[in-house]
Amino acid sequence: MSIRAAASLAALALVAGTAGCAMTHHCEVPQPVVETASGSRIPLAVTVRHTRPPDAPTERLEQRDPYHKWMVDPAPPSRAMFDRLAASAFERVVPDPEGAATGAAPAGADAILEIRLDGVRFFWTPIGFDPYSATASYHAALRSADGVEITAFDIVGTGQRGPVLALATHCLGIGESVALAIQDAGSKLVARLSNDPALTAWLRTRGASTPELAIRPAESYGQPALTPAAAEAAPYVPPGMTFGATGPPTTPPENPRPVTAPAARAPIPRAAHMSGGIGVFGPDETAGRLEGAGTGMSLFIQAEARLLPYLAFATEGGFLFSSYSRAMVAPGRQVGLGLSTWNLGLGFRAFLPGDGVEPWLGVMGRLFLTKAEEAFSFNMSMVEWPVAWSAGVDVGGGLRLYPGKGHAIGLEVRRIFARAPLDPYPGDVAIGGWTFGLSYGLSLPP
Repeated sequence: MSIRAAASLAALALVAGTAGCAMTHHCEVPQPVVETASGSRIPLAVTVRHTRPPDAPTERLEQRDPYHKWMVDPAPPSRAMFDRLAASAFERVVPDPEGAATGAAPAGADAILEIRLDGVRFFWTPIGFDPYSATASYHAALRSADGVEITAFDIVGTGQRGPVLALATHCLGIGESVALAIQDAGSKLVARLSNDPALTAWLRTRGASTPELAIRPAESYGQPALTPAAAEAAPYVPPGMTFGATGPPTTPPENPRPVTAPAARAPIPRAAHMSGGIGVFGPDETAGRLEGAGTGMSLFIQAEARLLPYLAFATEGGFLFSSYSRAMVAPGRQVGLGLSTWNLGLGFRAFLPGDGVEPWLGVMGRLFLTKAEEAFSFNMSMVEWPVAWSAGVDVGGGLRLYPGKGHAIGLEVRRIFARAPLDPYPGDVAIGGWTFGLSYGLSLPP
């Protein structure tokens, strides 16, 4: 086998191996916290047991695309939250470390609260147009100490947070949306226990009643709400998952607060935008007359006014320069040539309104003023032809990023279709091509 053939096979194997691999992102779930307000509690001593579906191979849940895998481990923060919640909602929590495995009746407990984590799912769009959202599904059951079911029901918590401009990992948005979904499930558990007919009937047989439970207001979490005994019975256990690896549990905050995240907002109704930019220009060729096109440059300044949230009127002025290694200026005579083109355009752009990112597509009619210059050697001597006026059109698209305070960063690509009557050439000569640009500007409102 030749060296060239061996190198080709190695390169093919490397590409195939890379195509079959996915980058794994281990996303931390911030510790969710839900507690009931100080006051009434359900008059029961309970043991909290956490389970999972028997067919679940692991408690780690994931969602992936062809090149990336995102993983969360919601079980540790979920257990910690429901342990704290039980300690604040019931009169007493009885530790039962072995009971979940053996199924034995808990000593000293009136009832068993079973929390089964059925699944967590999370969703987002690739570049953050829409909010991050998640669902957390649970099955909750309250049983008497001898295992007889008192009540059982399913809970689905939902969480949503605003878009995050973190295109590489998405872990911040995923983790916070999952934590918010778990918190929402905890709040729904409290609401169900407060108004569950089966629980109310069972408590009556014990000469007790179901109290009205309320969720502790978020602003009150500066001070601990649990008694020392309850807090000791339901210790705060933070998740052991950190980005990229599994590590030891960190020191928990003394008074953990509920997870909060920026709410999903309606797109800001932009009114006006102005920016300037620079880019590269790949010119077209006119076979037999302009050949050997080199990469050129573009400069532009643009302004627009939004007619609607998704439609803007745009105007733009700019400059294009390109060079050609061969230009047929006369029969049998070829020279190097440079084209300088000033242009002014008017048109429309359609936007997909977003919170921090907006993609757009647009079309624009342009007026061109083009001048050709023959270069003899390093621009030391030039022969200029008369300027030529012409018209054309461009279609393009791009992304506009809004990092804040009115600043806007734009990435765009255009295809310009234009020709010009340049002497001494017969007919029109191609002066259009592709442009790729980067811009910075300001938008209103900020």
